[in-house]
Amino acid sequence: MSKLSKLFIILLTLLPWTTQALESDNDQPMLVSSDSAQINSQNGIGIYRGNVRFNQGTSYLTADYAETFTDEDNNLVSAFADGVEDQRAHYWTLTDIDKPELHARADRIEYQAEENKIYLIGNAEVIQGEDSYHAPIIEYDTEKEEVISPEDDQGRTVIILQKQADS
Repeated sequence: MSKLSKLFIILLTLLPWTTQALESDNDQPMLVSSDSAQINSQNGIGIYRGNVRFNQGTSYLTADYAETFTDEDNNLVSAFADGVEDQRAHYWTLTDIDKPELHARADRIEYQAEENKIYLIGNAEVIQGEDSYHAPIIEYDTEKEEVISPEDDQGRTVIILQKQADS
């Protein structure tokens, strides 16, 4: 497997709440907790404030604030999660029983279903084991399997991929 393919696999798992984490996670109930929640089924907006936690199987998201937007069939259209001050939004999951957990952190994590895009905005990083990807912004197109770190005057993109052991 090429290093670029490995990176795509790592980033594929970032899709919040509908990840390519362990397949068994999809069969698990989702637990949502926060200091306060406001859910409007008429307009499909969920607002979660303070100590926000989404847990489903081996997939987790923590943030200070999150919003979800669903369509009339209750399908997730978009979502975002914001960190606070020095505590970034944090998503982690187990992608394979034989691999280390994948961690993604950013000031804001966004998912846009119609665009097939995931955005890690502000102090973005993806880490799995000793491999990592750091950038001011990381954009992932789930349909094209394309990773983009746009040029940004806030910093450079740094990718670290460890050499794979020979099989």
